[in-house]
Amino acid sequence: MATTAIQPKRRVSIIARILAPVALAAALIAVIVVISGSSPSSDDSKHKHHARGGSGKPDQSQQANQDTYVVQSGDTLEGIAQTTGVGVAALQRLNPDVDTQALAPGSTLKLH
Repeated sequence: MATTAIQPKRRVSIIARILAPVALAAALIAVIVVISGSSPSSDDSKHKHHARGGSGKPDQSQQANQDTYVVQSGDTLEGIAQTTGVGVAALQRLNPDVDTQALAPGSTLKLH
């Protein structure tokens, strides 16, 4: 009679059973962090505000007394109003020569 080799049962250790889901969760968290870090944020640094007589980058003392806003690519009048706290109607009244439907990047809007 021929004897067949009986393969021993594969034992999975308790440590492996615990570490597998933990590693999966860590990988999922890493993917979420990478994706959320690469998405465009509403970072205020893309909106450059210039105070009257400023050097291009306002310091904290100038931020409270902003007189102008430099239009960035993609800006809308509503977005500028929300960012600066100056209403849309006030922006239109202060800048009658600006085409509010086609804001040109680099143009300066009066805020006061």
